[in-house]
Amino acid sequence: MVGFQRGFYGAQLPARANLTVVEYYITAADLAPSTRTWPAPSLDYTAALVQRNNCLYQVDNSVYAGAAPIYRIVMLAADRTELANINGNSGTIPFPPTSDQTQSHARFNATWISRDGTGDKLRYLAGARNRGNGSRGATPPNFNVQFPNDDKWNDRVSVNLNSQDTPYQLFGSALYRKAGLAGPESRAVEVRVNAADLASGTGAPAYGFYVCNEVQNSDFADHHFPLDSSGNIYRAQRFVNTPTAGGTDIPNGGDLTYHTPASGETLTQVELYELNYRKETNVMEDDWADLIACTLALSKWSNDGTLNGPVTYAGDYLPSVNATVDVAQFVRWFAVNTFADNEETNLSNGDGDDYYIYIGATDPRARLVPFDLDTILGRDGVSNLATHGIFRMADAPDGLPTPMNAFIKHPNHAPLYYAELIRLLDGAFNPAQFNPFCDSIIGGIAPATVVANMKTFNAARHAHITTLVPRAISVTNSQTTGGTALTVVSGFPQSTAAACRLIGKAHSAETRSVKVNGVLATWSA
Repeated sequence: MVGFQRGFYGAQLPARANLTVVEYYITAADLAPSTRTWPAPSLDYTAALVQRNNCLYQVDNSVYAGAAPIYRIVMLAADRTELANINGNSGTIPFPPTSDQTQSHARFNATWISRDGTGDKLRYLAGARNRGNGSRGATPPNFNVQFPNDDKWNDRVSVNLNSQDTPYQLFGSALYRKAGLAGPESRAVEVRVNAADLASGTGAPAYGFYVCNEVQNSDFADHHFPLDSSGNIYRAQRFVNTPTAGGTDIPNGGDLTYHTPASGETLTQVELYELNYRKETNVMEDDWADLIACTLALSKWSNDGTLNGPVTYAGDYLPSVNATVDVAQFVRWFAVNTFADNEETNLSNGDGDDYYIYIGATDPRARLVPFDLDTILGRDGVSNLATHGIFRMADAPDGLPTPMNAFIKHPNHAPLYYAELIRLLDGAFNPAQFNPFCDSIIGGIAPATVVANMKTFNAARHAHITTLVPRAISVTNSQTTGGTALTVVSGFPQSTAAACRLIGKAHSAETRSVKVNGVLATWSA
């Protein structure tokens, strides 16, 4: 270290043409001689050390005067081209075998520069990749940006930049959280990739802006479950008719069905779960016991194999479920997704796809986390969406009852579900609250027609669910099953036989039994 002096060191760089991307790194040497570079060399695909992932900046003479935060991603031209090729499934595929580049998770070195109300921030050595499921080839593209663990941005190691149906994603995040669910926070942002505004214009699908979405990872757990943040986050994703090595068919993805190796199965129990679930935290531990215990508890029922058949519960169903499932949170999650009519394939419409599960370390009960809210509130324009039923979680894509069929219809759980629907009827989805809240979140950001369509859909959905949630006693009658109503004499229905048939409904959340002349009637919660 002879001759080393502490202090500030700098360099004067020559001017560059507008939009030029400049790459640099710093070398330090002593008299030994020993040298180091920052950023340090990294391994390429041949495992050779190369000075490849370096600092980048871009000369940009443009002036941004918008109100939304602006995020800039700066990449080498070759990397930017390759990332665009991945999104567009075009160009030469460098590393076969693959026929669909859009599925690549290849991440490219980038500099991240943000400007918002808190000031300017810069992160070198960020990594940008293509993201999405069905939208991996979308225009504009979706991005995931990752930051170094020791140099987080806004206390986050990763963000998702989504471009599809952005008003619905933005408002959906706010609406779900207003309705009482822990879900990813979102904000409308401007994005520039090597100075290009990929979401320019005011039409679908981006409507002129990106949505920056919180990622469901350990940072998410710290944010939303601060008193119990070291638990496991799982992502459920459906792979249709996924055959196992032993030939077992798993048709409905991560629908919380219990799996155990059958005779001749070559996969372990954990490997069966790994077909349709992915751990997002505590990955190295590879401990799936909490998820397996949850699905085992939910499996303790049987019926005749039909959706509307009678359900028989094991004697320990309730204690097992209460020990492994946050029942109140589950029914709330289903109620919110049902009210918003979330058409993305997910657990609320019977499909084991596109949702997350959080299971804490202190509180080991599973909680559901929403994801992918770009297909809510009538977004896909099908006219009958507002009149969808309220028990879609019970019906799997293959037409068989899901584990949620027994869960939501249990006499202890159905009234809780109805109570949540009533809470939403009177609260977040009541047009008197919904409409001004919608205006406050996306008014002035989304086109007025999109805002109006959301309000119209919600009003129709609210009216329909009101008809499906009994809040008073009603009675109909007939002489026999399937017969006509009794004749009214002097204001009272009169039976000409010794018995008649009474059918009715009572308050769905508050009723636990019904008596007629002191005799218990058959009651379905």
